[in-house]
Amino acid sequence: MNEGYFVSEDANVYYRKMGSGEMIVLLHGNRQSHRSLMKIARILSKKYQVVLMDSRGHGNSQFGKRRLSLDLMVEDLYLLLEEIGVRRVILFGFSDGANLAIHFAASYPNRVSRVIAVSSNVRAEGLKPLFLSGLKASMVVFRFFGKLHIPTGRQMALTDLMLRYSDISDQELSQITAPVLILSGDNDIVRKKHSLEMGHLIKNAEVKIIKGAGHLTMFSKTEMYMAIISGFLGVQLYEKT
Repeated sequence: MNEGYFVSEDANVYYRKMGSGEMIVLLHGNRQSHRSLMKIARILSKKYQVVLMDSRGHGNSQFGKRRLSLDLMVEDLYLLLEEIGVRRVILFGFSDGANLAIHFAASYPNRVSRVIAVSSNVRAEGLKPLFLSGLKASMVVFRFFGKLHIPTGRQMALTDLMLRYSDISDQELSQITAPVLILSGDNDIVRKKHSLEMGHLIKNAEVKIIKGAGHLTMFSKTEMYMAIISGFLGVQLYEKT
């Protein structure tokens, strides 16, 4: 295993590598870090070279001075691939990381061989109304705290990323050429209808709605998710007993 940083304009961005073989990049969710995906990384590293990146403003990566947006995070990911000298990769993302994976595949279709998108939404309205209302209410609270000179800048930026700076247009989705697996739970914060619409808009997409699963179920029932993912990848991730 090795680790390092690369410079993306005004921020140092952290990554670590493990395993060997074809490369798969793991992208974590909002307010997480690469550590959130370490269990999955260890499973995948039996067959792949796994790269984990801390998105800017998360984990060991600096925030930088630019407004946090999906477009900016796409460029960070592009620079990561340039840093490690890899032309084409599999992308595996969770939540905001899944949005990043899909947006990158739309922006740089020749750099992506497959996409695994767990609990992804390509616009804020794809989130269930109650959760979306909670995000909007949080922004009101953060602004109020700001008037009291209580630091809330980071939390505001991370919440605003989900509300205003993560949208992916239908036209961008149509640019994706790689096979895409969209995984969501019927108790997820992402609307089932939205997941199905994404699958319709992406040419080579497969959508699986997992019964009884919520937004974080992948972390408690990892083997169930990885069984579906191994079928999509066409590899055996667990030894037969």
